[in-house]
Amino acid sequence: MKKLIILIVITIVSFNLYSQQWAKSYTGSEGSSTSFFNTVYNTVCDSQGNIYMVGTFGEGATFDGIPLLDAPLYNNPQSLVIAKLDPNGNMLWRKAIKNESNYHVQPANNLRIVGDTSIVLLVSQMELPLNNNSYFLYYLDTLVRVPQGENYFPDYPFSALDGRAGSMLITLDLDGNLINNHFLKLSYLDTNNQEISRGFLINRQGTFDIDKDGYVYIYSDVVAFYSGVNIDSLKIIADAGRELGPFNIPLVANATLFKFSPNCQDLVWVRNVAVDTVTYGGDVVSFSPLARGIDIDSSGNIYITGYLEVYRDIYREGYGDSTCYTDVIVNPNNPNHKIRIAPKDAFTGFIVKYNSDGDVMWTNQMYGKDCEAITQAPVCDISNVVVSEENNATYFLAVGGFLSPYFGGGSLFFEDSIPLRKYHDSTRTMLFFAKLDKETGRYISHGIAPSAYATADNYNYFVTNPSFTVKNNQVFAQTVYEGHLKGNDTNYYGNGFAFIRWKDNGYIIDTKNFTTTTTGGRLGAKNTVVNDNGDMILTGMFNNSIDFGNIQLTGGGNSNAYIVKFSSDSSFLVPFEGGDTLNDQEPITSLDYVVGLTDNQIIISPNPTKDIVNIISTNERINSYTLYNMGGQTMIKSEKIKTKSEKVNLSNLPKGVYVIKVITDKNSYTRKIVRN
Repeated sequence: MKKLIILIVITIVSFNLYSQQWAKSYTGSEGSSTSFFNTVYNTVCDSQGNIYMVGTFGEGATFDGIPLLDAPLYNNPQSLVIAKLDPNGNMLWRKAIKNESNYHVQPANNLRIVGDTSIVLLVSQMELPLNNNSYFLYYLDTLVRVPQGENYFPDYPFSALDGRAGSMLITLDLDGNLINNHFLKLSYLDTNNQEISRGFLINRQGTFDIDKDGYVYIYSDVVAFYSGVNIDSLKIIADAGRELGPFNIPLVANATLFKFSPNCQDLVWVRNVAVDTVTYGGDVVSFSPLARGIDIDSSGNIYITGYLEVYRDIYREGYGDSTCYTDVIVNPNNPNHKIRIAPKDAFTGFIVKYNSDGDVMWTNQMYGKDCEAITQAPVCDISNVVVSEENNATYFLAVGGFLSPYFGGGSLFFEDSIPLRKYHDSTRTMLFFAKLDKETGRYISHGIAPSAYATADNYNYFVTNPSFTVKNNQVFAQTVYEGHLKGNDTNYYGNGFAFIRWKDNGYIIDTKNFTTTTTGGRLGAKNTVVNDNGDMILTGMFNNSIDFGNIQLTGGGNSNAYIVKFSSDSSFLVPFEGGDTLNDQEPITSLDYVVGLTDNQIIISPNPTKDIVNIISTNERINSYTLYNMGGQTMIKSEKIKTKSEKVNLSNLPKGVYVIKVITDKNSYTRKIVRN
């Protein structure tokens, strides 16, 4: 007997920080004891404050007593819903997609609103009905069953004779009416250009975006391998008829960016993150690039993020040697456009900027340093990206792992030398954001979700990723924490959700804790949106219960989708003043404590800095220092100092990255300094 738990809660309460307007949840049957069918993945808002959401659900789910699916299909795969809510959370319409048997419908990252007239979503994986009465598809309120012996269903333009599996790009008007849809499949070709098979355009994970001129970008991981056969080339089959391509995929697996003309009529170009590899020191490595986030600026430049999932034989002689590493070439015409896989890296997070012609403008990454335990390594997943034109900056959201001494004390670095901060030496996993210069890709600053144990986004790793918002100089995101979370002036203990607002230099403005109880790992943060009115919408998944202050949502053992709205906060819409001193570290009482955590004899603090930076020598006298820009030009120089500490004023210098050379009575030191 199927389990059905119906949960609808709506109320208005006040928090210390924000005023909550409403919170709602839905849940349906679950596929197994480890599945998580019920989740709200993405939301967007129109100019009237209406909210559009896309999520998945199990059999029997209702929202405000309204079934998410009308048809009694008597099977239990994961289904997809797209819905419109008014500003008060009332459902205005909903559309569902469900496959027969146990074929799950999977969403892709992103839900886009275009010109306040339409919304676009990408269904990453779904199945078409066959020409047989026993196979069907519930598609946007239409039950599709192809008549026996026929190739098409009336008013349904896609044939399933040449492969059922594919990805569907759907455009609806704001009343939920279908404007157009395009069914996209990959065709695998052998060396004779003969088709071997067809499959989903999006393999494990993908996302999409649309630029101001209507060009469509789909970003996915592509595997050029089928049933033991290396694929020579591929093409895209659009709407069961149009052939786009062929094109090649360097390496067997790649993260691939496709540019389509408006309405997906033509394939304009294809770009692969990994074009080639160069190994050093006899390194032997294989990797799979995973596609994660995408954003487009007003000039049509595209920013993508992801990570390389790395495989090495850890028992091979020479494993972990500092001279043994691999460079992944992103642009063969520029040696600086690469991603370096460090000697013990497991996941290597990256970000790449392309112009609208598909030329690589810059690359950047998180760098992993060696850790002692050869079975683990520093891990970084750069999950999503937001471009802020008002700040001339690009931001990414990421998770770093295996950072504690238990895992050998692995570390992550920006620009190969600026360390990712940790709240405490015991921190093992951490959610963080970084701010980069939009034009150069160079590091500016970062902020962390500080915990003595772990913060992350949790669950559903290969399906979709969490979103975050940047408004003026503020960054908004959700996190899941384990054991402990440090707020602005409060410590939270136990396990739960939290919302964090940072100034984009990394200062924590405020934190709101949502305590929860969970079993089976059904806990995850997904969508964080702050609209132009200052309203904040949070979505994700919980089970058992979650507490939003004076309101508690409760459920059973199944996954439960939540969507919560906090009413307009004017402080979200103006730049945050103050917060020049970071507040995300464990309190430090003495210099000896600092020295105990680092092997450096020279301490540069604060770094990044807005104006003043301190040079502190722990047991040597500073004789002189010289500050250079990245072009090697001397910007500041001071000699004959003979002191253990010195202040340097950078306020008259342009923002950017500098190198300082400090000469003491015993040694010479070189460090990077960031002025933000």
